[in-house]
Amino acid sequence: MKGIIIVVCVAFVVTLLYVGGVSFFGGGAPQVQAVARVNGDVINVAELQQAYAQTVNLYRQFGQNPSQVQRHGMEFAALQQLVDYQLMVQAAKRDKIKVDESEVNNTIQMIKDQYGASYQDVLRAAGMTERELRNAIREQFLVETLREERSRVEVSEEELRRVYEERLQEIEVRHILIEPETVDGERDWNGALRKAEEILQRIKAGEDFAALAQEYSDDGGSSQEGGALGWIDRETPFVAEFMDAAFSLEVGGVSDPVQTSFGYHLIEVTGSRTKEEQDFESVRDTLKSQLEAERGFDQFQRWMDEERSRAQIEILDPQFRAYQLMMNDRIDQAIAQYREAIAAAPLNAYLYYHLAVALERVDAHDEALAAYLQAAETSGFDPELWFALGQAYREREDFEAARDAYLKASEYAPNNFSLHQALGVIFEEMGFEDLAAEQNAKADEIRQFLLEQELQRQEQIRMQQELQRLLEEAQSGSVPSESNLDESASAQDADQGSAEVNVEEAGGGSE
Repeated sequence: MKGIIIVVCVAFVVTLLYVGGVSFFGGGAPQVQAVARVNGDVINVAELQQAYAQTVNLYRQFGQNPSQVQRHGMEFAALQQLVDYQLMVQAAKRDKIKVDESEVNNTIQMIKDQYGASYQDVLRAAGMTERELRNAIREQFLVETLREERSRVEVSEEELRRVYEERLQEIEVRHILIEPETVDGERDWNGALRKAEEILQRIKAGEDFAALAQEYSDDGGSSQEGGALGWIDRETPFVAEFMDAAFSLEVGGVSDPVQTSFGYHLIEVTGSRTKEEQDFESVRDTLKSQLEAERGFDQFQRWMDEERSRAQIEILDPQFRAYQLMMNDRIDQAIAQYREAIAAAPLNAYLYYHLAVALERVDAHDEALAAYLQAAETSGFDPELWFALGQAYREREDFEAARDAYLKASEYAPNNFSLHQALGVIFEEMGFEDLAAEQNAKADEIRQFLLEQELQRQEQIRMQQELQRLLEEAQSGSVPSESNLDESASAQDADQGSAEVNVEEAGGGSE
């Protein structure tokens, strides 16, 4: 565990140094605008920007590049992480958890080794001293040690055997899914429940479950098979509510309506069996580790929830208060907070966008449209905001205004394949056939360019593999003849020349 903590600390601090700034809660934090207070301890803008930068870097490592519209929610998530981190630091200090200073020293040395001669320069660029870096690492060790202690659980031998036997059980199930319809922008859960209850009564009256599934189930993947989902076990990745209901039924039993995020399910168990598996002793240690990790995570989350409920957490920045209120469906209060945030930062286009979304939720459509327009015009060149404005006009059947907004989005995102493809469909639906054809042509052009890029990438890989093969043959003593090497080189030169021509043609076409 300590080895894992050291790796976590190094990754944490290296990212900290990379994005710049000071330690999250070190004494050197600049006294700038506070965005939150946790039991009196301040979280400021610099710390939030730092945490958000780490989140964005993580997304980019997986090939994703979040948009400015998404930033609001991601910043709020980063703020929640900072709040939790501060609560854990406070709890660790309250519990008088000790940190082994040799571990801190080892981590400092690993970071010095990573940066070498530029270590001090990097520290200065990040606005940190080594003492502040040491404090940040020490706090990270405190938090990880606290997490380890709060996640520690014991799993009895009796419980291990019970879970082992449960996991040998398989059941054959089928279901009928009733999805809630959207009425005036809201999902009609009550209507879906009434429909599910009506179908359940027909099943109890003797009607065939499979036939009703074919007629009424909204699960396109199983409805034509009479709702059949096949054999499942407790590791099958279905939502917890569905699994709990299914495994509580006897063979032949039908559940009451079970609500999940997808809708209401009626579940029938049509078979049960015990699957063959390794004997208990061969899987005991693995199963014990898995259960300890699962139970430990749940136990830690419950502790974290209790800490939050007892803490005095104040969100001071109005835009984050607004987002929190939106999450809690307190829309009128959220709107007031967004207006306050806009008054403080009138050039922030994305605050107008989120205000518009909130206004839509209370059917203030004219005000929402004005806010969408303000967002797009304030941003100037963000295609996502112009597209949102187009959608707002389109919903109000002002197709000419929608067309103009959509064309702005197209202009500001000339290489966005998905956008042009979507606009082709939208313009077709609105009756602008010529514009639809133009957007489809742009999408085809981008698709062809991307295809050519992929072909060139594959050809480069092939050429590298061929070169590697020749080198390996040379090293093994099986040296190809001079004529073969000349032919291979000539072929690679020809391929490279062809690829360069293709790149130039593709680039010109894209423009």
